[in-house]
Amino acid sequence: MLSKEGFDLWADELESRYDCRVVNNAISGARIELIIDRFNELVDAEDDIILCAIGTNNRSCHFDSGPKPSKSVFMKKFYENVVLLNDLLLKTGKEFVFCANIPASEENEQDGADYWRIFHMNDVHDVFVKASVDCGFPLIDLYTEFHRYCLSK
Repeated sequence: MLSKEGFDLWADELESRYDCRVVNNAISGARIELIIDRFNELVDAEDDIILCAIGTNNRSCHFDSGPKPSKSVFMKKFYENVVLLNDLLLKTGKEFVFCANIPASEENEQDGADYWRIFHMNDVHDVFVKASVDCGFPLIDLYTEFHRYCLSK
């Protein structure tokens, strides 16, 4: 994930090279369900290309939301939401790209004080790859590229 400063540098670079304006509609800590619920607020009629990097926050389930769900049920719901978000994006007629984020730290892959970590970043990656193959949407696979880079060092 890019920090605000990192995003601003990236946006400045794109805007200096291309005739474009980069807008960050990211919502820190958001789950895919929130993006789907607020889709019409987040996607603007003037948008040309949408980069969607979502899923990191969908790996966990808070204790107060009921019994711990099974990994397969939790991942199936995430997959269904990725497909639903793809369908919503298709209906806009805009170009869009999904992004499979980089791996998380070992500490970040563990249960927290008030949540279970149901699945992991490799699972998020696998869901995006499957959905991309099934639906035909473009995918920037930062997860795999990060591993390739680390293995080359």
